[in-house]
Amino acid sequence: MPELTRKAFAELAGCGTSAVSNGIKKNKIVVNNNNKIDPAHPQNKIFLSADRSVRSAKHKRAAMREQSNVEDMTSAELEIEKARADIRVKRANELDKLIKIEQAKGNLIERDQVLRILQQFGEAIRSNFLDLPKMISVDLTAEAQKGNHALRQKLAKEIEQAIKKSKIDALEEWL
Repeated sequence: MPELTRKAFAELAGCGTSAVSNGIKKNKIVVNNNNKIDPAHPQNKIFLSADRSVRSAKHKRAAMREQSNVEDMTSAELEIEKARADIRVKRANELDKLIKIEQAKGNLIERDQVLRILQQFGEAIRSNFLDLPKMISVDLTAEAQKGNHALRQKLAKEIEQAIKKSKIDALEEWL
C-alpha cells in the first residue's frame, strides 16, 4: 500500500484531518521523512482499526480511489498531476492577491452590505406590488370594459413602473 497524505489517511480512517494531526502529536500515528503516512505500519494499523463514530465507508472508498489512482500513474503522469496542482495553487494565490488589491482600492462591497441592499430591494418590490391594487383599481375597471388586451397592457405597464420604483427606492437607501 502506498504512503498517504494526512487527508487520504483521515479518509481511510473515517475521521477528520485534525484527528490525524492529533494522532501524530500523541505518537499514535507514525509519519515518515516525506511527511507521509504508511497505513501498513503496525502503529498506524492500530489507529486505523480503532472504532470511531465518524468512520464511514465513503471516507474509506475515497482514500482507496486516491491510492489506486496514484498506484496506476507513471512517474511522468505524477509529474503532470503535480504541475497541474501547482498551477491551481498559483491561480488561487493570484486570485487572493487580486481580491486584497481590490479591497485596498475600495472597489469591493462587503457581503453584509450587499445582503442589506438586496433585502431593501426585496422589501421595496413587495411594498410596491402590494400597493398596486390601490393604485390601479379604478383604471383596471375602465380597462376591463375595453377588453383583455387593454387590461394586460395596463397591468404590464403598472408592474414595470413598480419594479422601476423599487430599484430607485433600494438604490436611494444604499447611496
